Amino acid sequence: MLFSCSKQDDTSPGQGQTLQEDFDAPSAIWREGDSGNGACFTRNGWLVISYNTGAMGTYHIWADAPLFPAPQSTRSLEIRMRHSAGHPDDTGTLLFSYANPSNYVAFSLGQDGYRVFQVVNGQTVNIVTWTSSPAIHSQLNEENTLQVKLAGDKLQYFINGRKVTEINAGEMMTLDRIGFQLYKASTTTTNTVYEVDYIRASM
Repeated sequence: MLFSCSKQDDTSPGQGQTLQEDFDAPSAIWREGDSGNGACFTRNGWLVISYNTGAMGTYHIWADAPLFPAPQSTRSLEIRMRHSAGHPDDTGTLLFSYANPSNYVAFSLGQDGYRVFQVVNGQTVNIVTWTSSPAIHSQLNEENTLQVKLAGDKLQYFINGRKVTEINAGEMMTLDRIGFQLYKASTTTTNTVYEVDYIRASM
């Protein structure tokens, strides 16, 4: 597992924390480089994910491997991100509980709202439809922190430290593996960029 020195005081490792990646160096778990219209790379302490085309579309990346060896389980995931280029309707999404490209769960953030959905055998099922929240920092380049906690039989979702929803976790035992997805929502811009400041994962 990767530990790196924190570039900010509020990202220091906490109790039970087994991963903190600050992107001060090329990532140990994300595959960097170009892939068609999409790209992923580290720059100045950020993981930069970009989608460069005039068309609308979705681009996602996945961690190369689970964060924890079995039988450990991921009980909390947290990322801090910012939308640094694109259209106000673009969205950035934390992906987790990844089994394969057709089965995972997602916590998505837009300019004014959030959404929780699950992809099951390639079909998207809304768990929480788009919902507005005053917790969201909605301006370009403003930072937002997303957190998901697996607490008993509940999944708790937080934006900037405020719990916005709680749902039944069902049979979910871990949040591993994780990924990130962006959605370019307009043809009036030529690229969409999201940057991730850090990723924390804990037991």
